[in-house]
Amino acid sequence: MKKFLLLMAMGLMTASAYADVKVEVKGFSTDTLVVQRVNLQGNRRVAADSVIVMKEGKAVLPDVAKTMCLFIGPKDRSARPASLYINPGENFEVTIVKGENPVIKGSAVQDMINEVKNRQNDIIAKAQNVDDAVRDSLYGEYAKVAPDYARQNLDTPITLWALWQCDTETAEELLPKIGDNARNSMFGELEQALAKRIEREKQRAEAQKLTAEGMQAPDFSLNHPDGSAFVLSSMRGMWVVLDFWGSWCSWCIKGMPEMKKSYEKYGDSMEIVSIACGDSKEAWLAAIKKYDMNWTNVLSADVIPGSDKKVEQLYGIEGYPTKIIIDPKGKIVKRFVGETPLFYEALEELIK
Repeated sequence: MKKFLLLMAMGLMTASAYADVKVEVKGFSTDTLVVQRVNLQGNRRVAADSVIVMKEGKAVLPDVAKTMCLFIGPKDRSARPASLYINPGENFEVTIVKGENPVIKGSAVQDMINEVKNRQNDIIAKAQNVDDAVRDSLYGEYAKVAPDYARQNLDTPITLWALWQCDTETAEELLPKIGDNARNSMFGELEQALAKRIEREKQRAEAQKLTAEGMQAPDFSLNHPDGSAFVLSSMRGMWVVLDFWGSWCSWCIKGMPEMKKSYEKYGDSMEIVSIACGDSKEAWLAAIKKYDMNWTNVLSADVIPGSDKKVEQLYGIEGYPTKIIIDPKGKIVKRFVGETPLFYEALEELIK
């Protein structure tokens, strides 16, 4: 009898180690769900997507036995997915209705997150069909929701989740003040991640100061596709465009036709130096051939010789594409983040 009770207790403990996730979908023609497991920052997939067939718009996820974040939504991607932050042993009920925000019930942590998200969603709803001045004001309110929560709730299970949405200055101010309930929560791993992000962004800000307009462009050496060295300072006497890009960057690719036009027009007095970042050598070489990039191409793979930084860190790059115009004396004239016509207008004004 004692053995039976022990086995039964073990069975209950095992059962409680799994989260129960029930999903109901309304208003969609699809009969399948896509379940994507991502890290707790919500910015990186950590497992292959699963596709689950629903029956009459309902489905139960297979046993969820780990603390995790799941994005769940209809296969046709016609609605924003529900974001679930799950601890083992919880029972979730998710309702996804076309044209509405997902409704998620089942845990105290999720309820706290929902409260913050509902405030954000209310502001987004107000920002529809209003003039630009009102919309800008509402976006300012939206940006304050997570920081306000974190500042007023330094010791809850979602404090670090809220801090992750804050700007670097706010995160740096508040991170040392969080309590044990925050530190020991499912989001506890974000404490170290936040500290690293703060340090990384401080280094980027410092690099941007050193590469601001009017500053001498830091020299560097990287390899051409054939393995020979390219040295930036060898380009003195010409205008140079440093083009920080990647084959994975859709906006970088969209800008290629205009880049080619500029190179054809100004190639006698200007050189484009495309610096591939975040690419494998194979993907980089394939992209050069595919897009017929007939200017200087180099790959940022390791720290540059004589430095402890990659070239994108040396120049404080925060988004792709970034284009930096350098004059014939080696001084930085302009920096443009994103694919923008302002870059081409500046190029035409500078190189006459």
